[in-house]
Amino acid sequence: MPKTNDGFVLSYILVLVSTSIFSHKPVAFGSPVQEQRFHRPNPLRHFKFYKGGYDIRNKHYWASAAFTGVHGYAIGGVWMLCGLVFGSYMVLAKSFNGSSSSVTENSNYLYII
Repeated sequence: MPKTNDGFVLSYILVLVSTSIFSHKPVAFGSPVQEQRFHRPNPLRHFKFYKGGYDIRNKHYWASAAFTGVHGYAIGGVWMLCGLVFGSYMVLAKSFNGSSSSVTENSNYLYII
């Protein structure tokens, strides 16, 4: 019979419950208790701070969100480009190799090409 880790599960549940009880801010996103305000640079207003709330109809909200997340978007784009280059390399290497065997024909599960 496998041993269960009841102590870890119990302590994890205790941490979750205690953080939700003792938190002074609303835990749920979009809670009607307090509207969330953002304080981030707005490139449409010469980098003055956007101090509004969550409003998807406001172009200043979208501009400030995009400006704040531009570094994450750049990293994601580089990762996607690297993945496309690597995938293309794998397809071309397989096609120019001349081998007629495929991954499904081999019994070794660690076989890549």
